[in-house]
Amino acid sequence: MDAKTEAKSPGLFAWLYNPGAPTLIVTIIIILYTALILAQNDGDPRVFIAYDGHFSYQIAARFFETPENIASLPDDYKYRDDVPTAYRYQRILYPMVARFLAFGQTNLIPWTLIILNILAISGGTYVTEEILVELGVSRWYALVYGLYGSQLVGLRTVLNEPLAHALIQLAILTWMRRRLVWTILYFSLATLTKEVALIFLGAFVISELIKRNWKWAIGLSVGVVPYFAFQLFLYLWRGEFGITTGQPFHVIPFAGFWEAAEINVLAFILISIPIIPMSIIPMVASFYLSLKSLKNRLYHPFVFSMLFFGLFILFLPFLTFSESVAMLRVTQGLAISLLLYGALVDSRRVLNYNFLWLATNVLIFKGVPA
Repeated sequence: MDAKTEAKSPGLFAWLYNPGAPTLIVTIIIILYTALILAQNDGDPRVFIAYDGHFSYQIAARFFETPENIASLPDDYKYRDDVPTAYRYQRILYPMVARFLAFGQTNLIPWTLIILNILAISGGTYVTEEILVELGVSRWYALVYGLYGSQLVGLRTVLNEPLAHALIQLAILTWMRRRLVWTILYFSLATLTKEVALIFLGAFVISELIKRNWKWAIGLSVGVVPYFAFQLFLYLWRGEFGITTGQPFHVIPFAGFWEAAEINVLAFILISIPIIPMSIIPMVASFYLSLKSLKNRLYHPFVFSMLFFGLFILFLPFLTFSESVAMLRVTQGLAISLLLYGALVDSRRVLNYNFLWLATNVLIFKGVPA
């Protein structure tokens, strides 16, 4: 069903075709999910501070203290010895907004981290609806965005991804409406939320360069300035750049994936069960679709983002490949790119296959990573 059909559909379920209907469904689901987790843990929001999300909490709660004091947390705090590095600090926007919303009150920060991600998922879903409608397809495909497994993982463990991708979607929508200043602003904020936004930004810059839209190419390039300025701040403060302190990427394709087989064949087989359908097959599809489109001179940002995310996955380090939830997180950009590409070329096959991403929520029901 396309956007035009939606606008004309009468009857008892006419509300299903109203703007925001998919967002309403997503919002109800994530609120119920949040309420369930809280009910199971005596209403304690600190249960959401888990996995890599504890860095969000630590940075929000203690950013203005010295690096040594950041580790001076209560003895019963599970992650008290795991001090954020510059790599973690480069994802500064989400914890700082949470701190601002909590008025600096440490006991309120777990709540604001949760609320902020609920708003980000809900808002990002609505923006995706608008993008899809402008591309002429049903807004209900926005469910793929809102209910992709990484969104629930991000909500459950207060990660940066929900806010980062919401800002990226805002940047895409304002780019489609040719509002340069807003596009630069949203991309800039997204890069300060998670560096994965640089891949999307690069796709848009390359597209504008090829089309010789110099104003937009140069303007969008300005979007990286806040990110690199903050990298300089981190170096002056912590003595290291955030962008260089993460796990190094391999130079040989799939080296990180095959490394698991060298360590333990059984572990490699178990890792492959979720990773192959969740990341490897979509990556191959992204290469096929993007290269085919480029051959046909379709130099669109969605095409380049598919290609770039495919390459990104190809050279990931072993530690990312060894953890299915980590792969789920890095594959989110590819999932969004494939969804938007399907809308761009009006391919019902590509769009409908995107609903398979909803199966990734199986990972969250296996339990939260430690």
